Amino acid sequence: LSSKKEGRYIEIYYTYKQKKDTVFAYLKKTIKQSNNNLGVLVIPGSGINQSTSIFYKNDINKNYQSNIDDIVQNYGDVYILVKPNEDFLAIHNGEKKIAESSFVNYLINQGSSYSAYYFIQSLALSKYIEKKYKRTIVTGLSQGGYVALLNALQSKPNKAIIASGFSILFDNPHQSGHNQFIVPG
Repeated sequence: LSSKKEGRYIEIYYTYKQKKDTVFAYLKKTIKQSNNNLGVLVIPGSGINQSTSIFYKNDINKNYQSNIDDIVQNYGDVYILVKPNEDFLAIHNGEKKIAESSFVNYLINQGSSYSAYYFIQSLALSKYIEKKYKRTIVTGLSQGGYVALLNALQSKPNKAIIASGFSILFDNPHQSGHNQFIVPG
């Protein structure tokens, strides 16, 4: 529907099934002026406040995905998806952020899914990027790689960089926690 830049992040307003919503992303402009025809979507992997870690840090010794934006920023503008209840979108009491155990099961029991929600947000962000740029890339690492794969199958970017995240073992029972991608059915 529309967008609004607020400091280091962008708000994008969209509709899904006749309901209005907002997706947030950190935005890093390309380093090279000649590369303003490419928009890159970075989907963070699991972990607490990963969008902020990706945006502000570039030391992979401290965070395995922290420099992905620095690498792709040479090629185009970078949009780092901010998941619900993460980073500046966190629901908290002033001291602690609400735990996943407080909402993941609740949403599943209501026939919904936290994972599906941020996947839909990633698609809305992809559509925004596709309208704004001649070429698009969707990228993700680990859990973000899995979501990037699902996103790329739907959004059909010019390129997709998917590092880990999906396994043929998903066809069999496997162990994972509430912090992993969960879409019932």
